[in-house]
Amino acid sequence: MIELKNPFIRAYQVDDYDDNNYIVYIKEDDETYKAYLQNKNYGIISLMFGLPNKYLTLDDFITIVNKNIESEIKVYQKLHEDKEG
Repeated sequence: MIELKNPFIRAYQVDDYDDNNYIVYIKEDDETYKAYLQNKNYGIISLMFGLPNKYLTLDDFITIVNKNIESEIKVYQKLHEDKEG
């Protein structure tokens, strides 16, 4: 195996939601920004969505992620987290 280092991935703690258990990873490449969501207590990182970076900045993309984070967490919980926990 070869380690792939990517300086274009940023990690952000989701504040004020479920004891801060969620992390958003934002990956940037030549054409897109993509946001991924993970609960620190689970081993699953799930793609939230991606957008072309041609017409928006990273700050614009982060604003869009923040506006959608609550609904994206609910989807993550439904798909990946224990029903009882």
